[in-house]
Amino acid sequence: MNDALANFKLAKLRQGFVDKALAAAVIGSTDLPIAARDLEWDGAGARRRVFELYTDEGGNVDTEAVSRAFLYRDADADPSTMGAYSLGFADVVDGELRIVPRGVAATAGGRGVGAADIPADEVPRIEARICSLYGQIRDEDETWPPCPFGDGEDD
Repeated sequence: MNDALANFKLAKLRQGFVDKALAAAVIGSTDLPIAARDLEWDGAGARRRVFELYTDEGGNVDTEAVSRAFLYRDADADPSTMGAYSLGFADVVDGELRIVPRGVAATAGGRGVGAADIPADEVPRIEARICSLYGQIRDEDETWPPCPFGDGEDD
């Protein structure tokens, strides 16, 4: 194999790894409207409702829209399946996707980011995203606690 062809193949292989890394990573929208603080959090129910909202009659899932409700998507999983997503924090309330404060708290709690099956190098980015969500909630409700990961803004 000549050098040009070998370099081309190597470049394509590297790009595949980069594309896969970008496909996983940290997701989730921090600029959604915020639901009432006292709204109960039902992670499994929220996941189901988000997928129902963003799946058309033909069964096609709008993965970009679904991604707004979760903090992590596994690059090895089919993004049109529920199993690809973890650390949900938003739910469908009155037909609209909203940040649920108790859902955000769940992502930071004992069964949240620290217990999730995600690469260790993604954890700091997810924690930063959680702190951003905490900040959004605190902007509307000053009694909401500061981010447990100590982003420095809420201390």
